[in-house]
Amino acid sequence: MNERCKYKFILTHNSTPREVFPLGFLECALIDEVEENNIFYRSSFDGELTFGGKGLQDDFNYLWNIENSTPCDRIDITIYRNENIYWQGYFSTSSGEWDLDECTFKVTPLVLDNYNVLLDKSDIEYNILSHGVTKVDPVDVISDNGIEVITYYRNFFVWDIVKYIVTEMLGAAPVFQSTFFTEAINPVTLAENHYNYVTISQKSDHKRSNSLIQASGYATKGMITFNGLMNILRCMNLSWDYDGTTFRLEHISYWPVKEGINIKSKDTTFLSNKFKYQKDQIPKYEMFKWMESNNIEFVGYPIWYDSVCANQDSKYNMVEYNFDVTTDVQYMIDCMKTEGNDTLINDNGWVLMACQKRGNDYYLRFNGLSEILPNADMSWYWLHQCFWKHNRPLIRGYMNQLLTNFYSSQKNKVQECSILWNRFFDPTEAITTQLGSRFFDGQKAIVRLAKRRPYDQIDLELLYGDPGNEIVPVSYVKFIQVEEVKTDEMWPYKSIFYVLLSEEAPAGGVMASFTIVITDGIGGFLKSSPITISIPFGNYKGASVEIEWPDPGGGPPYCIQTVADITHTPGWSFRYKLNSSCL
Repeated sequence: MNERCKYKFILTHNSTPREVFPLGFLECALIDEVEENNIFYRSSFDGELTFGGKGLQDDFNYLWNIENSTPCDRIDITIYRNENIYWQGYFSTSSGEWDLDECTFKVTPLVLDNYNVLLDKSDIEYNILSHGVTKVDPVDVISDNGIEVITYYRNFFVWDIVKYIVTEMLGAAPVFQSTFFTEAINPVTLAENHYNYVTISQKSDHKRSNSLIQASGYATKGMITFNGLMNILRCMNLSWDYDGTTFRLEHISYWPVKEGINIKSKDTTFLSNKFKYQKDQIPKYEMFKWMESNNIEFVGYPIWYDSVCANQDSKYNMVEYNFDVTTDVQYMIDCMKTEGNDTLINDNGWVLMACQKRGNDYYLRFNGLSEILPNADMSWYWLHQCFWKHNRPLIRGYMNQLLTNFYSSQKNKVQECSILWNRFFDPTEAITTQLGSRFFDGQKAIVRLAKRRPYDQIDLELLYGDPGNEIVPVSYVKFIQVEEVKTDEMWPYKSIFYVLLSEEAPAGGVMASFTIVITDGIGGFLKSSPITISIPFGNYKGASVEIEWPDPGGGPPYCIQTVADITHTPGWSFRYKLNSSCL
């Protein structure tokens, strides 16, 4: 095959194109593989092109003139195959090797595609506290006792911040799309979207809330990079893509895989039905960590795999995800209320809050496991339940301390083969193979790596895995929580009981009826107080009820209370947090 007849090479410098005739192209290849920590493929150039040599002095002189004037200028290279663009890249004369004796210049070009404009600027910092993005002010937070209402200012929708930074990087706004942040029903949980109003704020502003900020002043700098922001959003297992027109941010499960070529035929494939596992890619433990957390839902548990398919080398079998973020809002509230504990919350970093909109106002969502907690939707318990059952290293493992069948897993069986293929090849498409059809129940392969050679041979590394499990919509437990606050430190003691809901009361309201039974330390009956509290439509909490503790008299110097005769609105669970004794 004559490479000059089939391929044409154009260099462009200072907007001026020039056809050139490099040597060594037949020994080179294009390598298609997924960009590290992303979901999209890029095509890198493997090998060196040689410009100059015998009979090609013009190409050498052209590049030598650039070297002697502007060696750091970018030179674009476009490779055409049968008049169609085959690959685009760039280099400079300072990035290759000169041989002045042989009059040659050797270089490996770098890829030039839609992703360069974002990846090349991905570590530039942007001040998200100083821009035109509309602030979400205020956001009201009811603390876990149902009494305090804390108002936070200077919050921004995280999707707005993504759009701001990407627009700054591109120089103009592309089309932005995200079903994850915009749909009423979350496309991953298949339930009401608790994440379409996620906000981000600078932690120093957040931890001091209203009065302290007024005294000390707001933060003026909140510097973050595109990479930093995308890493933060990985806590929800999100990934991004950009096709030159549209920037899309979605959950890892969103990205569709179309059916591609069929290479079952022995006429096109140098194939053997052999495969192996890439065990080094299968960790035994996945650890997740916020900057600060205290409540167990936010501290979380590792996802781990009790399987010999996982890497068994204890030095290398753990993956740790660290985030410069705090989401345990109640812990921050508690630390700021306790003298000396404010230093437990670092001023640096960010706060993510899952809010909801009621009318024109924004409130922090409640949720929880053992008790109602503000922002529990951003706890590791709920993030794992909602978003981390997809694309796990293995299809079965422990999540939140329970053995769990995950919805999808990474493909870890690797097959190597080669094909003869002189038509268009798309590495993002699934491939029909003999191995998948005969031995893996008709499973299609996905491309781990494709090495495309100029003479129509493609060396493939193909991946297979488990077929996955049926997705079950997330079910959020609705519960009524009774919270007791003891008001007096001297006799006679009094307690005030509050009722807090994990979500606003529906039409018809919510009712809770229970009895506080108080006994002395040896089981003697002292007092019984029935309580009924109604929470009207659209509210989170009901009216408070005050109870005075009885005098234990000459008996034990304390008394004990329990809850009995519990009835409540059907469809809700009942939980309570009570003081155990009066002395």
